[in-house]
Amino acid sequence: MPEPKLPDSLLQTLQDSLEKKDSGLPLATAQDLARISYGFAYIVLPDLVYRSFEEFLKSWHDSWPMGWMLCDFGCSKENVRTTIEQKAAFKTTTAPFGPNCDGYFVQFPPPPPYPILSEEEFQALIASKQRPRLAPYFAAVIHDRTSGDRNYFTLGQSPAGGTTFRTVTEEGENCNLGPGPEPDLAKFYQHIVDFAVG
Repeated sequence: MPEPKLPDSLLQTLQDSLEKKDSGLPLATAQDLARISYGFAYIVLPDLVYRSFEEFLKSWHDSWPMGWMLCDFGCSKENVRTTIEQKAAFKTTTAPFGPNCDGYFVQFPPPPPYPILSEEEFQALIASKQRPRLAPYFAAVIHDRTSGDRNYFTLGQSPAGGTTFRTVTEEGENCNLGPGPEPDLAKFYQHIVDFAVG
């Protein structure tokens, strides 16, 4: 799955511009980027996909690179600034699932490791009403152009280690579909294929 690359001279110009524009804001941390990624993967993107799909498609095709647009929007909400390298960690690509089925993929920055909790620690966290925020690695939008159906999947961190394969439904339900593959885009793609066939 090819990924566009900007020339180094343009990257430096963009970085200089960003530093001037956002100089009063703190630099985003890995936790900030994980929080931004979570908001996009489980709230913003599913809402666009199910309620404003034409807007999603327009943004996808007209906002190059779309990953940077997502990063900028999230950072503006968090009042943080990013480096070019942090922006570039929000990647997008497409891959078909058949002649009439499109796949749109977002790769999020690698999240900081989630602490492995014992069963007792995990239950105490749940009882305290603090929900663990497990950052996503990838999100996928599947669009069947024949039927118009859309599906949305994510691959994210798991509290027990490894990954969790999830879907967000049109009604906004965030559903755990079980363990996922290691955080690799090709393996995520294949996992979606296997899930759809199985």
